[in-house]
Amino acid sequence: MDAYVESPEQAQVNDLAVQELAYSCMKERGFKWSKPVQNETSEMASSPMNARRYGVIEGPEVRKWGYHPPSGPDSDSREQKNLEKEFKPDARAVEAYMGVAPDEDVSRESTSSKKGCLGRAQADIFGERKEDSKWKELLKYHSQSFLDASRDPGVVDAMARWSTCMKGLGYNYADIWGSNNDPRWQVSEVSATEISTATHDVRCKRESRVPTVLLSVETKLQADYIRRHAKDFSKIKHNLAKVYEHSLEVVGPRRAG
Repeated sequence: MDAYVESPEQAQVNDLAVQELAYSCMKERGFKWSKPVQNETSEMASSPMNARRYGVIEGPEVRKWGYHPPSGPDSDSREQKNLEKEFKPDARAVEAYMGVAPDEDVSRESTSSKKGCLGRAQADIFGERKEDSKWKELLKYHSQSFLDASRDPGVVDAMARWSTCMKGLGYNYADIWGSNNDPRWQVSEVSATEISTATHDVRCKRESRVPTVLLSVETKLQADYIRRHAKDFSKIKHNLAKVYEHSLEVVGPRRAG
């Protein structure tokens, strides 16, 4: 379904457009706010819905981070700290931007977030109250294909091979999500045990061909969804182009950078 997801360039421009509108809103309300910055295109942006879809699969990555998501370079952290030194918004500014007070429960922001500059900017660009629900129709099919693929006999067999491989290395996980979601990894620090487990996980995925089998089955399922629900996917693609076109109008000359 990659043809129905933001490209790296689209994601970058859409994000910048939201920043531009939110910044203008803050200025109109009389608040000082950091100027919009165009983010570099990242690997995550190129495939936002597919990142770690089948768990960890990259050996070099897990040997450093285990099951934790990789952090950015140290230079990025230094740059962020410098920006924070230059600009520290007060509580009133944060509330104006987010639509909720800094100490307010953000899980209850459904009403108050509409008042925030960020929420308004996202609604202007994506036509949704919350940015993370902008592709809800596509996400519905994306989730369904994963669930359906997991029940496929070929995938079930591959998962069993993975589990057998892991047992041979001293682990007792029924499937790839047992290791991925192990409560021991739900801490900030990456442990040696986590790295060892993730490394063996990647090895067993390669030997059992779990990611390859899952991808093959999902690709066929998604092609079938697109064929059977052509009207829905045509609308998704139209909305994707419409959002990007509007973002380009907002961003204007800044895109040239």
